[in-house]
Amino acid sequence: ASQVTLECALQTRVNIALIGEEIQSEKLLLHDVTELMVDIIEERALKGKNYGVVLIPEGVIQFIPTMKVLIHYLNDALKEGSEHLISIEKLVEVSDKIKYVRELLKKHSKSCLANFDVLPRDIQAQLLLERDTHGNIQLSQVPIEQLFIEICEQKLRKRGKYMASKTKFRGQGHFF
Repeated sequence: ASQVTLECALQTRVNIALIGEEIQSEKLLLHDVTELMVDIIEERALKGKNYGVVLIPEGVIQFIPTMKVLIHYLNDALKEGSEHLISIEKLVEVSDKIKYVRELLKKHSKSCLANFDVLPRDIQAQLLLERDTHGNIQLSQVPIEQLFIEICEQKLRKRGKYMASKTKFRGQGHFF
């Protein structure tokens, strides 16, 4: 997917293109990626350029090392037939399922729990939905673009120069 993203970026001259292999080789965290994005968005806004395009390849989150560890653990802990999957399937409310996974992660790794907690609630819920035929999280079904929009929006609200510019961030995700 990153190859297609790169080719599209070169052809259309987008403002930001996330390339999974670069993120992985530079060992960037979700925080690092979103900070880079917010820096560019803020810089453009201060120049009066309140528009732009970001290309995000499907599955890019699995190239972020800490998220890769989280996804791997969830895939393993919630594999077909596991006691944890059976327990989660018995729960009706999404909030109860998220709470169960948080407790599971707390016992496993504080780092994984911290990465899970960074994710917006709807993304957390998506990670707990049905698995693919191999028992893995269906990353293609997770709206990763919404994750980046929400985190960037939160970070922009904390930036003094950006807020002083009276610019309103209106991220719109499109999945193609």
